[in-house]
Amino acid sequence: MPKNCNIFQFPGVSQDISSCRLTQKILSSLFVRKLDSKYIAAFSIFAVALILRLIYFFQVKSGFPGWDTPTIDPLYHDLWAKQIAAGDLLGSGPFFRAPFYAYFLGLIYAIAGPSLAISKIIQHLLGSLSCALIFLFTDRYFNRKTAVLSGLLCAFYWVFIYFEDELLLDSLLVLFSILLIWSIIRVMERPTYKRFFLTGLILGIATITRPNYAVFIPLLLIWLLFYFPKQYRATLLKYSALLAGCFLMILPVTIRNIAVGDDFVVIASQGGINFYIGNNGYADGRSAIIPEFGASWQYADCEYRAKKESGRLGDTLKPSEVSSFYYKKAIKFITGSPFAWLGLMLRKLNYFWNGYEVSNNQNLYFFRQFASITKFLPSLFFIISPFSIYGLLLLFKKEKKYHVVGYFVIIYMLTVIAFFVNSRFRLPVLPFLIILASYAIIRVFDKIRSGDNKR
Repeated sequence: MPKNCNIFQFPGVSQDISSCRLTQKILSSLFVRKLDSKYIAAFSIFAVALILRLIYFFQVKSGFPGWDTPTIDPLYHDLWAKQIAAGDLLGSGPFFRAPFYAYFLGLIYAIAGPSLAISKIIQHLLGSLSCALIFLFTDRYFNRKTAVLSGLLCAFYWVFIYFEDELLLDSLLVLFSILLIWSIIRVMERPTYKRFFLTGLILGIATITRPNYAVFIPLLLIWLLFYFPKQYRATLLKYSALLAGCFLMILPVTIRNIAVGDDFVVIASQGGINFYIGNNGYADGRSAIIPEFGASWQYADCEYRAKKESGRLGDTLKPSEVSSFYYKKAIKFITGSPFAWLGLMLRKLNYFWNGYEVSNNQNLYFFRQFASITKFLPSLFFIISPFSIYGLLLLFKKEKKYHVVGYFVIIYMLTVIAFFVNSRFRLPVLPFLIILASYAIIRVFDKIRSGDNKR
């Protein structure tokens, strides 16, 4: 046996040097090669996040009497998903709410049965994956220290954990937002048709999950033309691939609304009602209340009022017409009382950046009593908020491609305060606020350690 071969020689078996070296390479690739440290860190963050979420899940499951009885929005999604799982894939009438989450939940119910436990555990798995992706994204485009701090903050942030344990779409949007921004930056790094198309698919899925993402479809074109100033023709051609990806997700929903609901509703018809909720003379900017009907309003109430004020009590109003009525009613308030509306917008801006978590379906702080682990999980938005604003200023000093993170934060915020603000509505942008805050905190500590206290 050759002296430089470090494997066993068995009696009666001949080996040459080339086969020996090949064996060494195989063994080395299987057992000796070191894993990249960033993937070890990402898996560690995923594991920590998942452990915390499972502890929360089992504590709430055993401690909250109403755990197996969803109410309000979770009940709406649960009933819709059961209908889908039972085989009623199309339903009736145009969608009132964006459908992706209901079909996602319906798929789980169809495979595993209508199990709240399995559905919530899957959502916790996706939430843990989001924490790992936040680390990987930040490690690639910022630095390792910022990535570790961002990943851990997301893993321990109790608001993420709370919403992942509810039958609500918002935790899915956390994942979609990370994938969307990462995909957009990859487009700017290498603008291929494939990357444009993939970005369109992600944006389309996000839009049929929550329609306010549709605002990014035209704005993204403006940004890309600005980013590639001497490549207008090529950018427009490749942007068509992005549109194709978007429409591949959105058009089936629109066609279904026309075919089944006999109404031209692009995604969902609730937009006008929600816009009026957030823009009327009695709105407080955070409560889902219609002044004339209170917190227990029903769609039939809104429809009746639209018919009455339109002089069409004996007619049938399509959902798109009801939505249009409330859009017009809200715009009338805005144009008729611009200073009152401006004050309302400032109040909503405060709610968006305030450390207090504005509840929607149920009081978040009351709910923490059913999971003792939340006593050890930080509620740090009062720190994240100011540092994220400082991080936003630092971000615009970086290379232009990174600015898309800042623009996403600003534009998404505007789409929220245009309606009304609560904790779950700002959830999709929270990962980037955490990244920006972590970036700012690391910069501050680096300056202090270097003795640059004045700066």
